[in-house]
Amino acid sequence: MDRFLSLDSLGELGWGIEIFLVVTTTLMVRFIAMYVLKILGRRLEKTENVWDDAVFEAARAPLSWFILIMGLLLAIQISDAYLGIDLFSASNLENMRQLTFIVLIMLFLVKFISLAETKLLERIE
Repeated sequence: MDRFLSLDSLGELGWGIEIFLVVTTTLMVRFIAMYVLKILGRRLEKTENVWDDAVFEAARAPLSWFILIMGLLLAIQISDAYLGIDLFSASNLENMRQLTFIVLIMLFLVKFISLAETKLLERIE
């Protein structure tokens, strides 16, 4: 019974457990981050500053996607050690990380500019 509950027995279950733990941890981190951002968002709505509202609202979705995609790429990296597929090579995963970062920054900037413009025009009128 002691051997069944040991850490060595978890390793014997295979890489499926590792991937399950990574995905579960990723989802928990995303949930906690979104909860904290929700609380922070309520506080920022009370301020008169237009910029903090725009930055916060624009960053919410890209941050959520960033956490999910990085967790998924980590799970793929773990599975690559066992599968050995060229598609999931270290260089391809690094390229995916860089591409993800660039696309999410772009989405943040487009949404930030759009929200800031809308809020400033509302303030002027």
